[in-house]
Amino acid sequence: MGSKKSRASVEPVDTGKSLGIPTEGKEAADEAVLRLGDFNYPFRWCPAGKFTMGSPISEQGRHIDENQHEVDLTHGFWMLETEVTLKMFSQFVRETGYVTEAEKDELGGYAIDAKTGMFLGPDKKYNWKNTGLKQTRDFPVVNVTWNDAQAFVAWMNKKFSDIAGVPQPALNAALPTEAQWEYACRAGHEHAFGEERDQDYMKDFAHLRSLTTSRKMNTLWGMDNLPWVILADQPNIFTEPAGSYKPNAWGLFDMHGNVWEWCQDWHENFDVISVVDPQGAAEGESRVLRGGAWDTDYAYARCAARAGNVPSRRFVTLGFRIVLNPFVQPEPEEKEKVEMSEAEKFYEYYDTRLDREKTELHRHNRHVERDFDSDEIHSWDREENKNLEPYRIPNDPYDRPLPKPQGWNVNY
Repeated sequence: MGSKKSRASVEPVDTGKSLGIPTEGKEAADEAVLRLGDFNYPFRWCPAGKFTMGSPISEQGRHIDENQHEVDLTHGFWMLETEVTLKMFSQFVRETGYVTEAEKDELGGYAIDAKTGMFLGPDKKYNWKNTGLKQTRDFPVVNVTWNDAQAFVAWMNKKFSDIAGVPQPALNAALPTEAQWEYACRAGHEHAFGEERDQDYMKDFAHLRSLTTSRKMNTLWGMDNLPWVILADQPNIFTEPAGSYKPNAWGLFDMHGNVWEWCQDWHENFDVISVVDPQGAAEGESRVLRGGAWDTDYAYARCAARAGNVPSRRFVTLGFRIVLNPFVQPEPEEKEKVEMSEAEKFYEYYDTRLDREKTELHRHNRHVERDFDSDEIHSWDREENKNLEPYRIPNDPYDRPLPKPQGWNVNY
């Protein structure tokens, strides 16, 4: 594991002390609850560590963009136990007056016809508050874009700063990087679904498409004979309340299915080499989506499964969750060390010694200065304004003047 970067010389106010959540956990799956107003935000600790990101060629259902490579995450982070819920998102909207992109642009959002299972829209009447389904406050918020998610993150960071009383608190809210998301999803395991589980076992952990949900929809979408669907019945056909299924080994719910989750990164090909704290590509057209949704098949629920869409995309299967990253002061760039020449060392030495000697000699009305024509150090009596004998600095290791180096131009 790589060494941790040095912290800021002036440590920011500990957000944990202000908000009741520690800056860092001690062990994987440690629980901490962030309280903002009347709302609780439960988080789980994901410790620093290394893991293999992507999938092996032999993994069933893998896609070509899942090249395996080693990743070293040098700092742990807190991840929200569930997707951001309607209750959480409504607090953000109520406090800021934020209007989502689906509400303010001409495109609008999407909905579901609960009777037929067909998608409706885009239409201005559909947005995060109206998806065509009956939702409680514990449902994950959907019909939100990557940009909407970033606005939520900015609101939370401002609250942290206001409560801590400093511009840079000890915790930063963010969308998870793609590496953080997969690391948390795997929760210390290497199998396709984190812990080794088959499809029948996964029905307790993942809300995904079921062949028995709607025969009409299955036929319309060409799903009748797909091998990568959960064959067991699910309690609900569409979106479930967040946290309805069993959590993974680190206490995180809905990492497989229910709704897709936005990540911070641009959706580009992986590096095929070992990387430390990857942040993804510097630019791109689509942002990463992870986890699959209630309408996707089993292959998209794998830990390594990737998808992406433009940041302005909104849909009834797109949501997000957040992480809290402990603040780490970036390491300063190291300046290139330039070896001094002997002549430079000589003059630097004399400049330093002369400054010391001048202070002492001024007490005795003497002044010293180098004569660049002869490169000797002369002294004179300031009261009588007359030159004295050439002055040599006591205990001079050089004990002689050296030639003035060519091109050495310093004003004394």
